[in-house]
Amino acid sequence: MLKRTLPLLLALLLLLCGCGKTEAPSEPPTTAPTTEAPTTAPTTEPTEAARMYRNPLNGQWLEAPHTGRATGVMFNNIEFAMPLCGITEADIVFEALADCCNATRMEGIFSDISQAPRLGSIRSSRPYFVSICRAFDALYVHFGGSTEARDLLASLGYDRMDGLVYDGVYYYRDQDRLNAGYASEHTAFTTGETIAQFTRDKGISMDREEEVSYGLTFDDGKLTGGSPATNFTVYFGDYGKSTGFVYDEETGLYGASQFGGPILDGNNDQQLSFRNLILLHCPVYPQPDMYRMTMELVGEGRADLVRDGQVVSICWSRESEDSPFVFTYEDGTPASLGVGHTYVAILPLDAEFDIQ
Repeated sequence: MLKRTLPLLLALLLLLCGCGKTEAPSEPPTTAPTTEAPTTAPTTEPTEAARMYRNPLNGQWLEAPHTGRATGVMFNNIEFAMPLCGITEADIVFEALADCCNATRMEGIFSDISQAPRLGSIRSSRPYFVSICRAFDALYVHFGGSTEARDLLASLGYDRMDGLVYDGVYYYRDQDRLNAGYASEHTAFTTGETIAQFTRDKGISMDREEEVSYGLTFDDGKLTGGSPATNFTVYFGDYGKSTGFVYDEETGLYGASQFGGPILDGNNDQQLSFRNLILLHCPVYPQPDMYRMTMELVGEGRADLVRDGQVVSICWSRESEDSPFVFTYEDGTPASLGVGHTYVAILPLDAEFDIQ
């Protein structure tokens, strides 16, 4: 088992890499000198000449440029609110602590929300979740938020569908959950069709004139040159929450688990699974009230990319709140993702993860 603990390595690593990475892969890339970035093994080239474009969130080949606007959805993620519904439809899922407690929220980023089934339960925002949404210029679907988050959204005039405003209009309460005794805050749902109707009603454009890009790069090969990573757990600092992943070599996906079992989508009973996992480390600290949290998601730092049964250390950077996240190897070349869905854990600098 490989144990990575940031506080013990931070000083040395800052000297080795401008982004403050933990360590280089245990073995050099198999097809390049040790000074070069990890590589990906090529697969069969696309056969259709028309396949010139990629979906900017999942890397799938398209026959025309993607011009649709993304949507960010705040998913409730405490044990008493399971199962999540609609989460497997998201192209990218961010997970981060909600407050100074053992609860996290998941923010799903969708390239096309219109066809998504029921989504929920929907919960409240925090400023750093707003920041993530801004990285994708995404319509924001949430149900209220902290005072800071609400004030921020109001000052920005950000396009959003807030359940505090539209409960009973564009949101509904799941009657089965109410009958089962779920607390009210775990019963707010909406649908992709309803969100699409909301944008039409409010005159919010979900189309862009030019091809959309979020700074992500993709390739069709497999990652090589990293360290083995087929079974591991991510710990969200000292707050108790953890998320586990197991690699399925046959599918090339990492199945996610929490609360002692797989994370299942209540719409289809499918396990939440990802092609790519990114563990993004940034300053995370409590506010003076020791309840709310601050997360610094602008600047640069270290991260770990897990895909294809391997893990490599990478760097993340972001120029402003309205800029996308950029992921690179230590030499500055893009850290490519595999085609498929991606999970991003926003972790405190002292967070740990165990890898097997």
